[in-house]
Amino acid sequence: MSSAALKKFEQHGASETELLEAIERLGPVVELPARWSAIANDQSLPLYHRRLAVAQFITRHIVRGLTSCGEFARMLDGARWIDHDGIVIVDALGGKIPVTSSPDSTVVSIPFLDNSVAVYLAIAGRVSADEIAGLLLRNPDYGHLATAVIRDVAIEPFL
Repeated sequence: MSSAALKKFEQHGASETELLEAIERLGPVVELPARWSAIANDQSLPLYHRRLAVAQFITRHIVRGLTSCGEFARMLDGARWIDHDGIVIVDALGGKIPVTSSPDSTVVSIPFLDNSVAVYLAIAGRVSADEIAGLLLRNPDYGHLATAVIRDVAIEPFL
């Protein structure tokens, strides 16, 4: 990974174009997800900057079929950029869903920042929006979901 590329994300005043160019130079994942979450949590940064940080957090640290919901919750570590009250289960197939689903999985939409963008997760098993919110808030009552695997992930609209 180019440390200069990641440092660009940590700079106040970086333009969206500069950040998009930095993404191209990031290389393999060696950084901790907490670095991206810290950038996304920084309310002094413009929304485009924070949205791109969330996109990098998701695309670089959530591995389809391998990352569990518990690992995701630990990586989030109380991220303030998630709208926990806006989490919904996507069960109506009336429109395009950006993740692949199956009858034995749950698709959840997790809005973030200004709610114009959402992370979609296809999770193994059947779960409710309250259970997902509780798990992401690290409520021990929802620890039974910790081993559920994230089968697919997408950001919509993609940044």
